[in-house]
Amino acid sequence: MKVLLVGLSSDGHRKQYLEYIAAVVSQHNQAVLLCPKACADDFCVTDKRVMKTEFEKKRTGKRYVQMLFQIRKAAIEEKVDIIHFLEADEIYRYFGFGLEILSKFRLVMTFHHLYTENWRNTAIQSIMRKIDCSVVHTKMLAEFYSTQLKHSHIKQIEYPVFDYEELLKISPIMAKMEYSLPLDKKIIGLLGGTLRYKGYHYLLENLQYLKKEGIHFLFAGNERDYTQSQIKEALEKNEVEGTVILRKLTSYEFRCAIQACDIILLPYGKEFNGASGPLAEGVCAGKRIVGSDHGSLGSLIGENHIGDTFESENGNDLIRVLNQVKESEFVYDEVAAEYQRSLRPEFFGEAYLQVYRQLL
Repeated sequence: MKVLLVGLSSDGHRKQYLEYIAAVVSQHNQAVLLCPKACADDFCVTDKRVMKTEFEKKRTGKRYVQMLFQIRKAAIEEKVDIIHFLEADEIYRYFGFGLEILSKFRLVMTFHHLYTENWRNTAIQSIMRKIDCSVVHTKMLAEFYSTQLKHSHIKQIEYPVFDYEELLKISPIMAKMEYSLPLDKKIIGLLGGTLRYKGYHYLLENLQYLKKEGIHFLFAGNERDYTQSQIKEALEKNEVEGTVILRKLTSYEFRCAIQACDIILLPYGKEFNGASGPLAEGVCAGKRIVGSDHGSLGSLIGENHIGDTFESENGNDLIRVLNQVKESEFVYDEVAAEYQRSLRPEFFGEAYLQVYRQLL
């Protein structure tokens, strides 16, 4: 069995995702990586073939078609059995147009951010109908699309914590000292890139209603849609304690940020429906997760007993829940502990191998 792994936007968590699958496949079969040049330069090539390409994140229709022909050329030259698109999200806008040119091969696509409404939902279903297997990361989404499409080629694989063991080596006290955070207050973390769908404004616009005693916020990750000055201004205006570090974090710095927190806050809007990296890493570290009740996020928190939810896109309810949870302790029960164990990467790797084997 030979698999062509296609990475379209492989950076951060997506790069780890690609590297881990490539390593697992290489141990059992043969992996060929086709990924952006900047990303490909970082890969170890001792046990797999890495091909560099000039994939553009925002591609025109012409570039999209050129990309498909480039993928077909690589698949033919390498004599692969399976083509796996690791980020189907990047091709939604073309509704699966032209995938027929890859019909000689078994097609697998992984969908990270899914939308159960608007044109994207139509695009996702159009793509799923044209391929052999669709992988999603939450049970709710697998059930939704299996029902919508009336077939069973939708597979759910938990999004793992790739540095599971390394994360657990860092003590919470050491992590708080690393970021110069107070040891006598609950640290509420909003971590990762500050993208709009993460809904930080539902918190920032309602800080005046927060009971501020005994808490300290940590904002850490790439500065994107919400800026450092915007966040600091909201904190200072409402006299709320917080540390704001918006830049690209190293893997170690991100692990420290996770362990420094007592609560991981995910105020995501309804636009988001998928697996969350900070949620998974927070669960691995045994943290209390507080997040929106919408879609997969709400289902994951509720069904797995890993924290508390508030009404999605409702800033007042977000503050109400924060005011409650900051006063109480939280311990994982057996249901939460079982979900925590399921996030180990070895289960993830074996699940993908099973997907590939079933297609041949």
